[in-house]
Amino acid sequence: MATPIGHFLTGAAIGTALSRGNDVFRTAAIGALAAVAADFDFLPGLMLGHLSRFHHQQSHSIMFALFAALLAMLFAKEGRLRWAMLVGLAYASHLALDLLTFDDSPPHGIPIFWPWSIEVFQSPVTLFPNVPWGGGFVLSAHNVNLLIRELAFLGPLFLGAFLYVRRRHRVLQEG
Repeated sequence: MATPIGHFLTGAAIGTALSRGNDVFRTAAIGALAAVAADFDFLPGLMLGHLSRFHHQQSHSIMFALFAALLAMLFAKEGRLRWAMLVGLAYASHLALDLLTFDDSPPHGIPIFWPWSIEVFQSPVTLFPNVPWGGGFVLSAHNVNLLIRELAFLGPLFLGAFLYVRRRHRVLQEG
């Protein structure tokens, strides 16, 4: 699916766009962390010596995005709804990117509607090539191509969010 860099950029863009202008770094960082959180399902597999054993399962579902939003709401000291929205949207962005990435490893998609359905889904239109998870060379031509695509699509998203917030903050200070 998408690389951690692609997920990070998308979550940071969401956090930046939802910031109030004076806490941009914090909201961008929380958005980025929430956007990569679904891939923490690699950790149990890493401990068992089978990296992808639990990958693309329940953590790649709308239910987990809602659960992440609920946790943010419970642990936020102020602005509970705002933090829940940020974390939920950033987490859900992970699912959207994974749906738009070509998945050539079984079961070919993600169980986005778990626990209501265990069926996996992948968009018929993909923007990004597969991410090979194996013993290959990290900076292969394939992976460099993937990173260039992600930066071309998602870099402007982050830059646009940053410029929007900067302009909005400046207008509010002048107004």
